[in-house]
Amino acid sequence: MHLIKTDLRQFSAAHRLVKGYEGKCSHLHGHDYRVNLVIGGTALNDLDLLVDFDDIKTLCNDWVQGHLDHGTLICESDVELHHFVLAQSQKHYVLPDGRNASAEALAEHLFAIFNLLWKENSDKLNPTSFVHSVEVWESDKSGAIFCKDGAFLKGDLCGA
Repeated sequence: MHLIKTDLRQFSAAHRLVKGYEGKCSHLHGHDYRVNLVIGGTALNDLDLLVDFDDIKTLCNDWVQGHLDHGTLICESDVELHHFVLAQSQKHYVLPDGRNASAEALAEHLFAIFNLLWKENSDKLNPTSFVHSVEVWESDKSGAIFCKDGAFLKGDLCGA
């Protein structure tokens, strides 16, 4: 299997953890998030590439920048914050299924979004390629990874 990894453009967003969380992150605060994307595939294309890095970045960066950058990430059950951002006409993104706006939940959600984008654009991409994993970093020292097979980190890449 071939694997390639790329860093998407950094984005800034606010969030808070509300669903049963009582620590300091229950207060609204922000991060300069980094998203790393790993693409896997079984064969290289005619140019000996798995996928062009520019295609990956364009497809996924556009979504992240358009939906998340300089917005507030909101847990669906955080009704007060949701009402506030709506009343103030603030950019926001609601994580579905009542998920806390954690790095772990965001990595899993971005995996699902990128996977859908990948399938919608499969005619432009290597047909053997797929989204392997998504890493979301809240800081230089703290991040989360979601992998295609749902496995947690083993070595550098999820079970690879």
